[in-house]
Amino acid sequence: MRLHVSLRKNFLFFILLISNLSLISGCSKKSLEIIYPNLFTDSLDEIILVNSPSEIILVNPASSPGNDTTLEVQVKGVSSGYTVGLYSDASCTATEVQSGVASGTTISLITSVLSEGSYTFYAKSTDTASNSSTCSSASVFYELDLTDPPVPDGLSLINPASSPGNDTTLEVQITG
Repeated sequence: MRLHVSLRKNFLFFILLISNLSLISGCSKKSLEIIYPNLFTDSLDEIILVNSPSEIILVNPASSPGNDTTLEVQVKGVSSGYTVGLYSDASCTATEVQSGVASGTTISLITSVLSEGSYTFYAKSTDTASNSSTCSSASVFYELDLTDPPVPDGLSLINPASSPGNDTTLEVQITG
């Protein structure tokens, strides 16, 4: 979102809602005040609010569950030059899983080695002035399964009931 403002140092914002039927709410009782004490230069004519990433997808592996311990995740809807962080919590406050600087509107991030378990990843962007977006509502889920299946303990011939025989179609039963 880009917000053009005059070169004042105090800004007071109020909100009103417009429904899809064009009904307009009253103005909010709550407000947001932003104070910039050094806004007296001609070089600053807008405030840029950092947008949250819009989409997160698995690249490698392309689906879940899987047994790959490192993931390549693509984050879309970011701005070139912004740092994009990948997190395992919906508020993007836990330890960052991976981060990188976007060179376009998408960035691919490769996680460090993950342990077995289920993961949901979210992202946020940070501009060069350290302004961060909110945590993305977009997420991607991955289940890492490193447990081997059990070893079969039985194998028996069902049809034909005995061998040798001349039946070229076999039916076997595996147990365990």
